[in-house]
Amino acid sequence: RLRCRCNFHALKFAHKIQETGALLVRRMHQQTLTQSVLDDNLLGHFRASSTRTGEKFVLGASSKYLAMHLRFEIDMAAYSLCEFGGGAEEKKELDTFRAIHFPALTLFANST
Repeated sequence: RLRCRCNFHALKFAHKIQETGALLVRRMHQQTLTQSVLDDNLLGHFRASSTRTGEKFVLGASSKYLAMHLRFEIDMAAYSLCEFGGGAEEKKELDTFRAIHFPALTLFANST
């Protein structure tokens, strides 16, 4: 379950980013044979179907993961409605930015 209220499934990365991401995921998966169902969506055709000859990943099994914001700017942070651990001062700054630039999100956030 995602913490953010962004349209996660609409995100598509450039091929170079998918290729780099696939390399990172392969390196992380060298310790385990589990693979997330989302790997195909995020990494496209760069996703490996197996790490070792003849061994298949176990789809849907739990595994460790890495979350990485490639574009960490105030508009992205405000739009995602996430909390990034900056305390009350950060929350106030994001709320102010959101009220000016994304008034519909402010209404949505106040109604939930």
